[in-house]
Amino acid sequence: MASLRPRVEFGSLPDSQSVEVAAAGLVARFADMTNPHVVPDVLKAATTWLGALQASTEAWPVLTYALAELAPPPPPAALLFCAQMLANKVQYAYHELGAVEARSSLRTKVMELLGRYAEAEWEDVETRNKLVERLCIALANVAVQMIEWTTPIADVVAGFGESPALSFVLLRFLAVFPEQVKDGRNPVIFNRKIQLANYLEAASEDVLNLLHQFLNMASEPDAQMALLVAFRSWLTAGELPRDRLLTSPLVELAFEATNRPELFEAALATLAELVKYTTETGTEPGNEVALAVLDNSLALSPALAGVLNGDIEPGPLAEAIIRFFIDVGESYVVLAARGHEPALAAVEMVLAINCASTTSLQHVEATIMFWYLLAEEVNQLQSAKHTAAFAKTFQSLLASLVERAAYGPNADNESDEALFDFITFRTRLGSQMLRDICLVLSGHGVLAELCSILHGLPEVYHDEAGRLVGWQPIEALLFGINALASEVSAEENELLPGLLEWLTSLPLHERLSTSILIVFSSYARWLKYHPEQLGTIVEYTVELVSQPMVQEVAATTLKCICDDSAVYLGANFEQLGQMFLDALDGECSHLTRAELLRACGFVISEMEVEKAVAAMAQMYEPISERIVALCESLSAGSGSDQSVSQLQELLALVHSLVQACYVPDENYVHIVQTLGIAFMRGTWGLMSAVLELCSEVETVCETICGGVLKYAIKATGVEFLEFLEPILEAMLEGYRAQPFSCYLYVVYMLMARFCAASELEELITSKLSAFSVITFERLQQENGFVMHPEVVMEYFEIVVAILRRVPRLVVADSELLRTLLDCGLVGLKVDHVPACRAVLAFVDHIVVCALGTNKGEKLSGELHELVLRTLDEYGPSISSALVLTVVHKLADLETEIAAVLLSFLQLDVVKFCTWMYDVLDLIPDSLVTPQNKHELMEHLAKSQSRAEVSVIMKELAVLYRMRAEAPGAR
Repeated sequence: MASLRPRVEFGSLPDSQSVEVAAAGLVARFADMTNPHVVPDVLKAATTWLGALQASTEAWPVLTYALAELAPPPPPAALLFCAQMLANKVQYAYHELGAVEARSSLRTKVMELLGRYAEAEWEDVETRNKLVERLCIALANVAVQMIEWTTPIADVVAGFGESPALSFVLLRFLAVFPEQVKDGRNPVIFNRKIQLANYLEAASEDVLNLLHQFLNMASEPDAQMALLVAFRSWLTAGELPRDRLLTSPLVELAFEATNRPELFEAALATLAELVKYTTETGTEPGNEVALAVLDNSLALSPALAGVLNGDIEPGPLAEAIIRFFIDVGESYVVLAARGHEPALAAVEMVLAINCASTTSLQHVEATIMFWYLLAEEVNQLQSAKHTAAFAKTFQSLLASLVERAAYGPNADNESDEALFDFITFRTRLGSQMLRDICLVLSGHGVLAELCSILHGLPEVYHDEAGRLVGWQPIEALLFGINALASEVSAEENELLPGLLEWLTSLPLHERLSTSILIVFSSYARWLKYHPEQLGTIVEYTVELVSQPMVQEVAATTLKCICDDSAVYLGANFEQLGQMFLDALDGECSHLTRAELLRACGFVISEMEVEKAVAAMAQMYEPISERIVALCESLSAGSGSDQSVSQLQELLALVHSLVQACYVPDENYVHIVQTLGIAFMRGTWGLMSAVLELCSEVETVCETICGGVLKYAIKATGVEFLEFLEPILEAMLEGYRAQPFSCYLYVVYMLMARFCAASELEELITSKLSAFSVITFERLQQENGFVMHPEVVMEYFEIVVAILRRVPRLVVADSELLRTLLDCGLVGLKVDHVPACRAVLAFVDHIVVCALGTNKGEKLSGELHELVLRTLDEYGPSISSALVLTVVHKLADLETEIAAVLLSFLQLDVVKFCTWMYDVLDLIPDSLVTPQNKHELMEHLAKSQSRAEVSVIMKELAVLYRMRAEAPGAR
């Protein structure tokens, strides 16, 4: 086929020869695609051709011709492929058959194909069955989408039901039709879905009778298999009359078939659907069908025993048996919680699945929902009788889960994938099943059970090779104890004290020690209420900081303990601080040191002022001594890249310390400010020396500026004034040497805090001018904006900070303002969102300044015109939010609002009106009522000139001003 035309009605190709050629090409290309020795180019050409055919309307006649008329007939595999293509085509492209005649013709063709292949002689019956099934799916999809076909089941019965040889075709259609009706991928409208659902419900009685008729004639296993599959499909669809199921011979067939190996799997799948279907309306004693199904389901327990004992090998059959009994348990969980004997037997079967050594982790995970449902039901009954009845069951479940949570003897040699699966299983175990058990046994009860199991374990010991023996069951129990932390009361004083103390006596082992530390972290809140336990646990944890295999976990544990018990630990900080410093002297990673200092810093922030200052000095002094030594080495030229790296780590520790001491809480303002001032007085000299020495190393400068100084400025507040000038000078010198944006960040923080002070105006102005000169020089270099977008962002944020507080410091300098406007235009073109946002914030504020500020200040005539002219170029980037800002501002002024806006935006009336729609939406209803907004929008829609828009804008300004001035409007 040379080409595939875009649209052609079914059966309207110009001549039969082209269809025949295309059908032969289809079979040939399928052979190419499935040939294991085909060359890549031929394979690609074949798949491309087949894909093009599938997407074209010519696929309809080609597929039916290949299935019905092609000579010689295609091989079985090609027939299956064509049938699948046809089924997909019907499901996803049925709309291509525009005419009713084409749809009817397709239906007739598919039914003819079904009759032809069903009656043909086949060497391989399995291939015939697959072909019939795919054609039945195609016919079912026709029935779903062909609105004018109102009686598909009756028509298929009439076509295939009278001939015993064709009865299996009817059964396959009955099996797939409800599945296709419920398939959400079928592109049918909602009303059609309702029609089909009503049709299934109306036909269900007749279908059940029809299945009963076939049952009387079905003596062969294949026929009975087809019956079970069709029965299951209608159960899944949820349409069969429940009141007739109790006496239905199909239910009897399903249970009897479990005794026949060839039908067992199909019968089990049918029974699983039967259980779900009959219990959808509840499992109360009045539901006789559900109770009868339960009794018969329990009779299949020998099959489950065969799986759990290993008599039935792992595979699809074993999976089906286990899944069936889990489904039974879930379906009858309400009855079980109320003590119904058969339902309790189902609970015992699910428990047996959990406890059997042959059960895989995946099967245990499959029971999670069952145990959750049962625990919820028992808990909701709130009856001591019901809880006690299930205590033994959940205790057995707990013991089996803890056993499964243990690492294997060869855990260190397992593959990463196997280890990942095991850890994932344990995570779900702890986050779900153990907490569900707590609903029945209580958190204290589960903890008592775990401690009881723990006491019964043999002691761990080292073998001749030095390996620790017996750690796995202890570690598994610790995993369970850790998962219970949120369920155990802070008042618990019976089990935890002895348990936690015993844990500190266990020998070092990577996984065991890690679990111990995690338990300490999880029970940090409990330790807060039992400070007598802290000494031993903190000392043990600090000792483990020196052990490389667990040091990071130990540091994190200390941080958790310090966060919860900072007040108590702060009272004995000298000893604690020395322990931390000793740990810092050990073989610790940088992350471990940083975590330790963060822990210390938080404890310090909770101490009294005088003690906190002394503690800060205690922690900082040894770090500063090392910084000084490294700086001396670098100054003398004897340092190396490693020295710079070590210096960077030490500065990061200082950053961690000062950050931890800063608590953004007004209750801590006094102590935080005192600590900040003391810290700056003790460290600024050293920090400035490091900045000067390492002015070429951005990471060092970034750590000092964006870390140490950032939190020092936040902590000290206005008290930072004594450091203002020297720090600004240091930032200027560093910025002059290298265009690091971190310098500008510090300047931004200082400007935002101090620029409004009138006594500092001269200092602020001079430093702004100096930083501006350097910035403009850098940005004017080749690719300056592209190379330094962070500089653009930080610099314009400095300017905006000043414009918000003292705009005249910026607008009074006409040369500065001109350069800012020019730089802003270029900055908007930089592919850096934060930089563009900072520039637009500048535009926002400068527009307000151009039209008048709330302090009564106004730009001079020359600068006013400069801003208006320049904003013409900014127009495409200005947002409706910025226009809203201008409207809010102009509402307080005596001016021609629309004229001014149109002058600097240079927009035509239509675009301006469109913009104002957005502006009106942004104005809160508290300032302009929805009715007023609606009226203004109607006026805007009819506006034809700037004069009309100007009148509307005046109305908006008046409304805005009146609402804003109204009592309580703000």
